[in-house]
Amino acid sequence: MTLRPSAAAPPDAHLILASHLRELFNRGPVPKALAGLSAQAMSATQGYQVYSVNLDDLSAGRLLDAARPQSWRYLLLEHGAAVAEADLQTDASGASRVVAVHRGPSAGGTAQALSAMAGTPALAQDDYEPRLLEIPGVHFVGLWLAGQAGQYIVPIAPDRSSLPRNQVLKEEEVLPVLRQQAIEVLAQQRDKPGPSGG
Repeated sequence: MTLRPSAAAPPDAHLILASHLRELFNRGPVPKALAGLSAQAMSATQGYQVYSVNLDDLSAGRLLDAARPQSWRYLLLEHGAAVAEADLQTDASGASRVVAVHRGPSAGGTAQALSAMAGTPALAQDDYEPRLLEIPGVHFVGLWLAGQAGQYIVPIAPDRSSLPRNQVLKEEEVLPVLRQQAIEVLAQQRDKPGPSGG
């Protein structure tokens, strides 16, 4: 298996990230997401696009075909280990800017999943574009491997669905679980009283 970054990724992303990180470290105080890290020891991976699916589409049985791009994400590495993430967004003019830098289980979860996928026999015969699929309404986070031969989803930390983490799954294996969760969440939202109590 070969992971191929999207050709649509912002071409100047690493320069933008480096400039933004220098500013964060130099202006002080260092943000909590970067506390204890060394600017000199940090680097960034190739970018991958973050997609999301709303609960209405998911409850109607639509997953990957309803996924909408949100931002570009870059793993931030310190001495080769994933320690944080940075999100970039590109406006209509093509200009990109950093919109978030965050630290949490998603960075390590993504790196772990990417490493685990390298030796997976089911993926050996194709190249894949790595994407990230986030569905906050059902607390789902997964690596989405988009290839010519197929589309695969790998639930990763901090996913809180009942799906097995770091296992390569087909969309038809993931969709029934997430769809049921979306239906339940929407039902709870409908049943919840509004501000007036009605």
